[in-house]
Amino acid sequence: EFEKKTAVITGAASGMGLLCSECLAREGGNVVMVDINPDTLAVAVEKVNGIRPGSAYGVICDVRDYAQVTARLSYFAESLSKVFAKPEQPQLPETLSDESHKEN
Repeated sequence: EFEKKTAVITGAASGMGLLCSECLAREGGNVVMVDINPDTLAVAVEKVNGIRPGSAYGVICDVRDYAQVTARLSYFAESLSKVFAKPEQPQLPETLSDESHKEN
């Protein structure tokens, strides 16, 4: 059911985020694993890719920092389909790119 679909999971290096990433990989989906801790994230990405090789891609990001989040979303929009060699472009939620969410 998740084949040819990509999910962006925050807090993906441990806990529920890692569990969700593992489940999606088992079901045929791809996962962009986002976390603030680079060392833990590297181990988690390797673990998920062990379930299904090439299904996980790690991105270091502090999701509390709006500028980092928007920069990463721009990257996903431009590059994600190339990372997973998919013909379709991922659908990004409009609310995350809305300028009204910027902190003053």
